[in-house]
Amino acid sequence: PYDGPGWRLVAAVQWGAEPSDPRLEGAARRLLAAADPGGGFRPSDDQPSDPRLTARVLQALAALGWCREPSFGAQLAWLAEGTPAAGGGGWLKPGGATADCPTTAAAVAGLVSCCGDRHRSRLEQRLRASLDAVFETTPPELDESAFPCLEWTDTAELLQAAATLGAPLTASMRSALHDLQRQQTSGGRWRRRRHVPESLAVGDDLTADQPCPWVTLKSVAAVLHYGVAAGLPRMYPQRPSH
Repeated sequence: PYDGPGWRLVAAVQWGAEPSDPRLEGAARRLLAAADPGGGFRPSDDQPSDPRLTARVLQALAALGWCREPSFGAQLAWLAEGTPAAGGGGWLKPGGATADCPTTAAAVAGLVSCCGDRHRSRLEQRLRASLDAVFETTPPELDESAFPCLEWTDTAELLQAAATLGAPLTASMRSALHDLQRQQTSGGRWRRRRHVPESLAVGDDLTADQPCPWVTLKSVAAVLHYGVAAGLPRMYPQRPSH
């Protein structure tokens, strides 16, 4: 898994690859050319388009500056008009589930923040409803901090996404923030809880349960934005007592 050029592009962008690199431009064009004519991106030829995968691809393309491309807009329209969860206004998890997909919500928030006002109004209301639904259910897998985030997400990315949107603090978000700060190490850092897939072939020191600057950056952004309103300890970045 994750050994195709599409996932390599998504990972490279999350790691801060230079947008002007011609290799990234070539990969972006190849990805857009591979989009389903009916909209979205397919995990494989024999599977339907997947909102989660589509959101991650568009998030990467948005960070590379492709928001104004007509083909980007066409795929975003498919994502925006997809079937919402009953009563939630979000995007369903794969496999016919009835719950919103946290990864889709996090990725859509990321692409909206990159594209600015151009696509914000089109997606923001639905996106906020999806984030609210995710924080209400708090799936246990969100505690597994990760970077790069591919087909999954974590609490830090979701809270950072909510902060980027300027979403107001809710009771469920407050609980998530306190849980996030409790994961902080005595050195003021956060650990990666998921292994980076070996198929990405990016080097050493990327195993699970190690302090990770990228996970720490996401966590700090969320805690600094909501810390006062959530009543987090004033001694941040000191680890709070249990």
